[in-house]
Amino acid sequence: AVSCQMNLRTIGQNLQMYAISNEGFPANQQELMNFCGNTRLFRCPDPNGADYIYIPGQRGDMSDTNVLVYEPKPVHNGKCNVLLLNGQTAALTPEELKLALEVMRTQRR
Repeated sequence: AVSCQMNLRTIGQNLQMYAISNEGFPANQQELMNFCGNTRLFRCPDPNGADYIYIPGQRGDMSDTNVLVYEPKPVHNGKCNVLLLNGQTAALTPEELKLALEVMRTQRR
């Protein structure tokens, strides 16, 4: 779980550098991966882990609690690690993650 969170923190640091250099976040996950240069960062290191999912289209003026990157499988004691827009990581249950993603979708409308 700690290695997974460290991956997400490193991705968050890269996102901050990208945003400063480009006045916004990458348009898609491939652009983010190219910028980071290390595709191993984008997969949970747990043997049962999955590739992380980046949610493009967000801006710095959106809610700090928006999910920016998340793992889709709850492999850490039934929870999914996420990277929030404010740069913090959190561990959410699948239900909490689903709710957070739904709240974000309704805010974008």
